[in-house]
Amino acid sequence: MPTSAAGRTVPGLRVFWRDCPFRCYIGLGKPGKPSTIMLKRYLLLTEKINNDWYPTFGELQEFLRRHDLDISGRTLQRDIRHIRNEYGIEIEYDRRHRGYRINREKSLDVNGFLRFMGLVRTADILTESLRDGRGAIRNLDFDSVHMFSGKEHIRDLLQAIRDRRIVGITHQKFDRDEPTNVTLRPYLLREYQYRWYLVGIPEGESEPKNYGLDRIHRLDVLPETFERTREAYVREKFAHTVGVTFSAGDPVAVTVRCTELTGKYLLSLPIHNSQEIVDRSGEWWTVRYHVVPNFEFEQKLLMHLYQLEVVEPAWFREAFARRVREAAKVYDE
Repeated sequence: MPTSAAGRTVPGLRVFWRDCPFRCYIGLGKPGKPSTIMLKRYLLLTEKINNDWYPTFGELQEFLRRHDLDISGRTLQRDIRHIRNEYGIEIEYDRRHRGYRINREKSLDVNGFLRFMGLVRTADILTESLRDGRGAIRNLDFDSVHMFSGKEHIRDLLQAIRDRRIVGITHQKFDRDEPTNVTLRPYLLREYQYRWYLVGIPEGESEPKNYGLDRIHRLDVLPETFERTREAYVREKFAHTVGVTFSAGDPVAVTVRCTELTGKYLLSLPIHNSQEIVDRSGEWWTVRYHVVPNFEFEQKLLMHLYQLEVVEPAWFREAFARRVREAAKVYDE
C-alpha cells in the first residue's frame, strides 16, 4: 500500500462515478468512508492552507462557516488529522507564525490531491444536478469526441497497485500492427488529455514505461507481489515531465517569449507546474519552465505557434524551429 513521505499508510482512494473512472476509490456512502460534506471540507481546508499565509485555527473555522460548513473545533482538528493520516497531506502548525501550513517535502502530491478532490466535488455537483432530470441535461454540453475507453480496467489496476501485485497485459501500440504481451510491476495511473495510462516497469527492465488503458486488450492481475523500490524514482521522473513520454537527460530551464494574450492563457492553464511568469511588463511576456523537454512539451508550445518563441536553451530553440520549418514545408510543396 502506498505511503506518504512521513511513512503513513495512504489507503487506495475510491472515486469515479458511474461512467467516470473516479467512482471506484472514494467509497461514498459506505461505513467508515468520508461523506460528500466531509470531502468538501477536506478540499476547502487544504486549499485555504495551501493558498493563504499561515491561517489560524479560528480563520479556518470562519472560512468553513462562510461556505455553510459550521463545525466545532474538535471536528476541525479531526479533519486536519484525517487529511494528514489518510491522504498524506502533512498539515502542520507553525508556532513561529502561529498558523497552519502544508509541509510539501513530507507530503504526497498536493496539487494532484487538490485536482483529485476537485473532480470529486464536480462529480457530486453534476450528480445533484442530474436529479433534476431533462432540464439539467439541456444545460450540460460535453465534448463528444473524447469518449474515454479502458475505464473498465481502472478498478483492478488500482487494486493491483495498492496490493503490489504484478500484472500481465496485452497492449496495442499505435506504431505496431500486432499487440504485445507484457508482464510488469504497476506503480501508478496517470491521466493526460482525456486518456489514462498505466505506468509500470516491465519484467527484466529498470526504466518505467506507460501503457494507454484504451489499448489494453487483456488484463491479468497475477498472484506474485513485488517491492515498490522504484516508486520515488518513477514519481521523480514525472515531476519534470509534461504528459507521459519520458525523455533522456536532466531537467533544464526553458525560456519562451509569448504575446500578452497567450501569457494570460498560460496563466489560466499552465503547461507544467514549474511554469513561472518572469516578465509581464510589455506586449511580450517571458515565461520559464523547469522540465525535461519531450514530445508533449513541444506539442503544447506548438499550440501557440505564431504567438510564441522559444528563447533558450539554444539546442531546444533550434529543435523547435526545425519542427516549425518542417510544418511549413507541408504547405509549400
